[in-house]
Amino acid sequence: TKEQWLLTFSGMFLLDLPRYLFANLILMFWMFFESFLPKKKQPAHLPSVSIIIPCLNEEETIYQCLETLYGTYPYLQLIVVDDGSKDSTFDLANKFAQEHPDVIVLARTRGGGKSTAQNFAFPYVTGDIVAVVDSDTTFGKDAIYHLVQPFRDPEVGGTSGNILVRNPNDSLCTMFQAYEYLISILVGRVFSSRTGMLSIVSGAFGAFRREVFTKGYGMDVGPSEDSDITIRARKMGYKIVFVPEAECFTDVPVSWKSLWNQRLRWDMGIVRIHLRKHYDSANPFSANFRLTNTLYWYDTMFFSVWCILS
Repeated sequence: TKEQWLLTFSGMFLLDLPRYLFANLILMFWMFFESFLPKKKQPAHLPSVSIIIPCLNEEETIYQCLETLYGTYPYLQLIVVDDGSKDSTFDLANKFAQEHPDVIVLARTRGGGKSTAQNFAFPYVTGDIVAVVDSDTTFGKDAIYHLVQPFRDPEVGGTSGNILVRNPNDSLCTMFQAYEYLISILVGRVFSSRTGMLSIVSGAFGAFRREVFTKGYGMDVGPSEDSDITIRARKMGYKIVFVPEAECFTDVPVSWKSLWNQRLRWDMGIVRIHLRKHYDSANPFSANFRLTNTLYWYDTMFFSVWCILS
């Protein structure tokens, strides 16, 4: 019946629809009126950049990933960390390194996961800005250039790139995810960035100042390591900025089962990061208290925990 249908989707109509509808409307008017303001031309900001590329059994994508990155930025160092692959990932990356300068390939005989692979690469980093990307992604034109421009502001500690779906037509599942990435992730992060509440630099494509890692003692091991390092950067007093012009493209899960497993990992990260490690963000008496951190914490708890459980 109509009543049962409305009751089934009441959460979407009462919460998600207003949430993203209002965010879209606010951004639309914000950007419309902003277009009438005089724009100050800024000189190009060109800090040195080191990109860490952890990979495990990525022989089908690693070479293409390196090709779309190499030569796209003047001062660029690429560091590939093979985290114990059983295929020809290391051989392909090493072949690329032999043909291109400023490319380092490191091999670990025993894999320890993405976080430890990144930590393994830090002693070799030379850039002022450290970017981390997934080895199965490809990158748009001038993606690195756009990603580092906000760092001209010394208060910016991290920038998050724009992730787009590369395989939207593979299945109904990927089609829904492509829509989700455009509406909830893209619009949501633009809105969060402009209101100073952005607390995630995606591990698929993002960058931090080098001192964020040195002061924060590198990457912590476990799920949602990207959210963890971002919140630690915010606690240091840095701003986090979303850069929609810095585009990367990735394949999303094709089947509902693989999507379920992916989102289960993401939700495990919410419990670990927000409910256990950084619960002090909700405490106004904490030494690291910032109003925007607290607002983001309660937003996550309401929409990503309470709504799901209820």
